[in-house]
Amino acid sequence: MNKETNKERKIGLILSVVTVLVAALAVSLAIFVFQGAGARANTITTGTLVLEMDESTTEGITIQNAFPVSDIEGQAFAPYTFTIRNTGTIPVTYQLKLIDDEQAYIDFGSLNRRLPHANIRHSITVDGGSPITSTLSTSSGILDTRNLAAGEEVVYNLRVWIALASTNEIMGQRFHGMLELSAVQQGDTYFD
Repeated sequence: MNKETNKERKIGLILSVVTVLVAALAVSLAIFVFQGAGARANTITTGTLVLEMDESTTEGITIQNAFPVSDIEGQAFAPYTFTIRNTGTIPVTYQLKLIDDEQAYIDFGSLNRRLPHANIRHSITVDGGSPITSTLSTSSGILDTRNLAAGEEVVYNLRVWIALASTNEIMGQRFHGMLELSAVQQGDTYFD
């Protein structure tokens, strides 16, 4: 009976420790996750980089109920405007990507109605310069990679549309995109 009681106490203690560890891990993970869904203006600060997105003039990076257009027509669409600012004291190197917003696909029930990346054209304008246009599959989603000195900022205008060469197979499909910003200190060159 003594051995049985000790065994039950040990099992109870082990289960309690595992429960506390799982809860601590869940809380730690929640601290590092940011999602700005539904906000009209988002500011995300990581280290010394600030990504400011103003959605007051757009509905996010989405293609739905659209049809194929030429690059000239696509570049005339209303842009998705955002700013990246280095508020630190040292230069940083960053890579900006346009990736699938998996949560939006789930929220809209469109997991199996994804627009293929080969049919998505995008144009990025940096600080009012000439637009750089590509297909999402060709660029692997990379919009820009650059060094940003301390105190500098870059303003982007992004437009997305369905490639003119797309066929009727894309009817009813959607694209829900989001920005991914990866940064390293000056001198490092590693991006995922």
